[in-house]
Amino acid sequence: MLTVITDTATLAAAQQTFRENLLAAMPQRITCTVSGVGGGFSTEVAYAPEWDLWYAQQIQDKKCWNGFGIGAPIAGKKVALAAEINFPAEGLNRALSGV
Repeated sequence: MLTVITDTATLAAAQQTFRENLLAAMPQRITCTVSGVGGGFSTEVAYAPEWDLWYAQQIQDKKCWNGFGIGAPIAGKKVALAAEINFPAEGLNRALSGV
């Protein structure tokens, strides 16, 4: 059965497990700029060539942002965001988009 996680420590553990599983499945690391509606930031993305999918994470004040995009990133260039899965930093935040 699905349950809502609101405990701060459990949310952090769930985010860590989510990230570890994605990084294990995406062997390549490429430094580039992730661009989106709110601007962009330089980071190292994980990339899986067999899926043609990249993943990046950014810890923010109220959420842990997990961004995804399609296509092989090119080092030093911008990549376009296709989807987000965001974990709240604490409690229940129904206003959080990308969940």
